[in-house]
Amino acid sequence: MESREKALARGVKFGVKPKLTKKEIDELIRDFEAPGCSKTEIAEYYGISRSSVYRLFVENRQQSV
Repeated sequence: MESREKALARGVKFGVKPKLTKKEIDELIRDFEAPGCSKTEIAEYYGISRSSVYRLFVENRQQSV
């Protein structure tokens, strides 16, 4: 546990890095709201699952408005 505390003191971040940037999430939301753009196509374009598309939309739609 001591080495973890030292790493934190040096500014090391733990965990999985986000797959999409804020700009990409904003684009995803715009694509999500666009007519004629399927959610499956959006997921394939960004390399994420369809459920992640819906989750990102719900979590971030208020922030992008």
